[in-house]
Amino acid sequence: GSLQLGTAGSLDLSGGFPLATCMLFVSLDSQPQPFMGGTLATLPILSQFLMATDGTGALDIGFTWPAGVPSGTELFVQFAIADPFAVAGVSLSNALRGDVP
Repeated sequence: GSLQLGTAGSLDLSGGFPLATCMLFVSLDSQPQPFMGGTLATLPILSQFLMATDGTGALDIGFTWPAGVPSGTELFVQFAIADPFAVAGVSLSNALRGDVP
């Protein structure tokens, strides 16, 4: 969804390991670095949220964009999902960038 004040949006993860612990990383910049056999693009980390995937390996986060975020702000998000079959025990989602209009 749009990142305009009051608009509804969602962040959807699919294809993760079922019933797995995961971490959502949020950043205002993207300075990619190696991480657990992949690349973490959401650095420096502004905030992180501990979550879990459902029985299909999915996670859907609905939101309404809040007031007070300045126009021109870039927001980067990326998931790290516990995965016993991954090289270092963690799989990374693609990083996404959202721009506040």
